[in-house]
Amino acid sequence: MHGLENQTRESINMLIDRGTPFVVALNKIDRLHEWKTFADDSSFKSLKHQSKFTQQLFQEQYIPALTQLNQMEINAELYWKNKNPLEFMSIVPTSAITGEGLPDLLAWITHYCQKYQAESIKKNHDDFSATVLEVKKIDGLGSTVDIILVNGTLQEEDKIVLSGFQGPIVTTVRSLLTPHPMKEMRIKNEYLHHKVVVGSMGVKLLAQGLESALAGCSIYKYRDEEELEAYKMLLAKDIKKIKKKIKLKKEGVGVAASTLGSLEALLVFLKESKIPVSTICIGDVSKSDLFKVLAPFVAEENPSTRTEFLTMLCFDVKILPEAQKFADDYKIKIIKANIIYHLFDGFTKHVENVKEIRRNTEGKDAVFPCVLKTVMVFNKKSPIILGVDVVKGILRAGTPLCIKKKGGRTSKLILIPRNHQNRSR
Repeated sequence: MHGLENQTRESINMLIDRGTPFVVALNKIDRLHEWKTFADDSSFKSLKHQSKFTQQLFQEQYIPALTQLNQMEINAELYWKNKNPLEFMSIVPTSAITGEGLPDLLAWITHYCQKYQAESIKKNHDDFSATVLEVKKIDGLGSTVDIILVNGTLQEEDKIVLSGFQGPIVTTVRSLLTPHPMKEMRIKNEYLHHKVVVGSMGVKLLAQGLESALAGCSIYKYRDEEELEAYKMLLAKDIKKIKKKIKLKKEGVGVAASTLGSLEALLVFLKESKIPVSTICIGDVSKSDLFKVLAPFVAEENPSTRTEFLTMLCFDVKILPEAQKFADDYKIKIIKANIIYHLFDGFTKHVENVKEIRRNTEGKDAVFPCVLKTVMVFNKKSPIILGVDVVKGILRAGTPLCIKKKGGRTSKLILIPRNHQNRSR
């Protein structure tokens, strides 16, 4: 209904940069006026059953979206008209509310993968590949990680290594859990225990030392010390890749994100927006993370005065209770959002507020130079009342005055009466 939003464009650019095939879901077709719902049916069939008026409305929404994709140098076409999927991106009309178009979306992805990505989706038990999705602490289980086992097998007692805040985490798989069929892994319920799991599937993994694991990092399975050292080097590249995206400044905001991928996207956006970054962290924000933001302001040598940078931008993460108290005590501004552009808007508003406060407080002490010429003396005793001409500059109430003669006598302007009214300048 709104075409390509900024976040959509950013997502598309990331997919193109990585050479990842994708399909476009043109959502909310049920919002079209007089739309007749055919729940969970094909959107191709649903459109045929609509009135000519509704079909025309669909075209009026579809054409601008297609034009915006073309402006991004992307050739696209409705999936049932797309005769060359390798050259044209497929557009699938959908409705997340009614379920219309979802069968088309799943069918098209399956068709494309089987026809053009056969080697990529080929199962290979010897080629192990897994990624951390989320790090959770669960009552009775302790720290766990939800992972996607893309390829290969994983079993209890396998030795694995993955990225952590303080460096690589070397541990052993203690337990492998999956939800019951038709249940969500993110929803608290009883789990099925497995001795062995085979990719591709989502798995909850239990092991020692997972509390500092990084969401978004790869997991490697090793057999000997030589393999372990090689995988440690690969994991170190993940953090180096992030640091190359942006150079940390002495003065700048703090940044927190839920995963390596989201942190990377956020840092790129902040760099383009010319917002300096002084410190970064992944996962829930702790007291130590906020202390790094505060450090430039309490430094013994050259403490920072840019109070707008006493800020932590938090993307899709929680603020731990002790961290929130620390922020309140030291007046650290925490800006939270689940959309990158909302973080930018929040920070921009915060900077304007800081500048306004600075103008109101520091402006009172500002001196605006001016040159006066005395034309009349009304009262020689305190308070001295003079009639003057302003030769240069602006005369304001509160301006310090200095008489060149008589030893440079100094005073301060209290009031500027004119026509029986007091003026500020």
